[in-house]
This record gives sequence, C-alpha cells and structure tokens, in this order.
Amino acid sequence: TCARRCSVFVRLTAADRCRVVETLQSQGEVVAATGDSAGDLPLLRAADVGCAMGSGANVAAQAAGVTVEDDRFSTMLWGVGAGRSVYENICKALRFSLGCALSFAAVLLPVLHLLFALLLIPAVGLERPSTVTLAAPARAGGLFTRAAGTVTLLQGLLPALAALIGFGLGQGAGSPAGMTMAAGVLGYSQLLCAFSVRSPYSLLAFRRRRFNVALVLFALLMGLLLAGALTLAPLQSLFGFTALTASQQMAMALLSLAPALLLELVKLLPGRPAEG
Repeated sequence: TCARRCSVFVRLTAADRCRVVETLQSQGEVVAATGDSAGDLPLLRAADVGCAMGSGANVAAQAAGVTVEDDRFSTMLWGVGAGRSVYENICKALRFSLGCALSFAAVLLPVLHLLFALLLIPAVGLERPSTVTLAAPARAGGLFTRAAGTVTLLQGLLPALAALIGFGLGQGAGSPAGMTMAAGVLGYSQLLCAFSVRSPYSLLAFRRRRFNVALVLFALLMGLLLAGALTLAPLQSLFGFTALTASQQMAMALLSLAPALLLELVKLLPGRPAEG
C-alpha cells in the first residue's frame, strides 16, 4: 500500500529498493529502474526494465536490459515516449487490419476493399508520440485487453452491418445498386474508422491530438479512388457498380458515418478508455 501511495522514497538501502520494485510488481505494475553502480545490480535485475547509465560502471550495464548513453532525464523521457508510441502504433495497425478483415469476410465484397484497407494500415501506424501515450500507465498485458477486443469486434461488425443494410436498401440481391451501396458503405465506413482507432479517447470529447499527415493524405487518396469507382462509367463497368440516385447516395453517406460515430460514443461510456 505504501509503495502505491507514496511518490518519492529517500535514503533507501539496496534491499529496500528491491522490496519497492517487488511490491509494485505484485500489484500488477510494470516497473523500470535505473542504476549506475555495482550496488544497483539486484535492483536492475529485479525490475521489468533495468536501465543502466552509460556513465556508470560496466558491471551495471551488463546486468541491465537497456543502457542509456545520454543519461539526461529529458532524453530518457523521450525514449520512453518513442518506445510506447511504436508499441501503440503496432497495436492500432493490427486491430484496424483485423477489424477490416472481419468486415470483408462478413460481407464477401471484392478484392478492391482488401487493397483499400491494406493501403490505410501503414498510415494508421504512423502516429507520433503524444502526451496521452506518455501519461498513461504501462501495461503488462498482451495486444488485446477485453475492451480492446470488444472495440475491434465492433469495428469489424458495425461496418459490415451497415453495408448489409445498404445492400438491402439498394433493392435486394442481384441488384447492381445494392452491391454499389454496400461497397461504398463498407469502404467509406472503414476509412472513417481509421481515424477512430487513433486514440482511446473519443473525438467527441474534443481533446487536442497531434495531426497525422500521412493518414489524412492516404484517406483523401482512398476516398477519391473509391468515389471514382462508384461514379465513373468505365470503373463502374469494371467492378459491376451502377449509378445511384440522390436518395441512395444520401443513405450511403449516413450509413458510412454511423459505425465510426457509434465507436466514438462507446468511448464515452463510463470506465473508458480501457483498450490500452
């Protein structure tokens, strides 16, 4: 209890520091420790991440998992932020790709949409470090927490459900209008979901976040390509699409917006964010 309640400990012996680390680990915390001398060997070995100072003893560097050549605090803080950002970007890209795969498997639409998702996945993984990532507590769990799995499942099923509704509104099975609406809804809804997976915080909460230039450019490119496939006669004949009426286009736009909007509303529920 004391280890979790107190922020600063002073005049600790080597044994006391190891006890603090072990107590925090027993409470489910991920613990990093720094040291620069032979006396810090037990501490560096006990911590989840032992970090030795480059200006310290060689024996400490050999026992540690990480050696920091530039041991200024600002440099270490930047390194932690960069490492967390890379890990979170990998998680976001994998979750987005799994959600897209689930949508496409549920609706069984052409390879066009698979290529569409594959081009967006790298952009999703290009988020820069943010204060939110650095301030969040470290997690000892794997890629998917229960909440992260739920959000990924929703990101896959909601666009698929919206696409099936669009297909039904397009006058049923075998109708080119139905397939055209389903393709448009699935493509545009996943494009919007790519922005939703950027952060565990809802866009509706109006939190300040960094600008992902790559994602915006890829989204614009993919949106234009999909619009061309849905509206230009040569591409329509290539993919089996047809021209939509104004009411069908409006329905497609609303159905495309609905999945991302529902995902953002889920993030506002009590206890969020929890997907890591």
